[in-house]
Amino acid sequence: IAEGVDCGSSILREEEDHRGYLLRMPSKGDFEVRAESGKWRAVVIGGNFAYRMPEDAYTKSLTAGGYFGSEGKSRHEFKRVGEEVGLLYIRANGPFYVH
Repeated sequence: IAEGVDCGSSILREEEDHRGYLLRMPSKGDFEVRAESGKWRAVVIGGNFAYRMPEDAYTKSLTAGGYFGSEGKSRHEFKRVGEEVGLLYIRANGPFYVH
């Protein structure tokens, strides 16, 4: 997690080929997740997000139960919507960074 980003994280699961993380995002603000390699999957546990991959021309709304992912190097842009704290469960088998 980059310096100055208001985000909490916990490792919930550690397997030989992947890890599961819980990210707690603030109620307001924009942030970006950069996956460096491997498979990257996420599920919204709580809160509302406006989500966009830079190569997509549209933004989609994600609420609890919303799912998205990528393979290989990718960038994911988020904007928090509403007052509720955002929670994301991320399963990754490669490094990723929150900016």
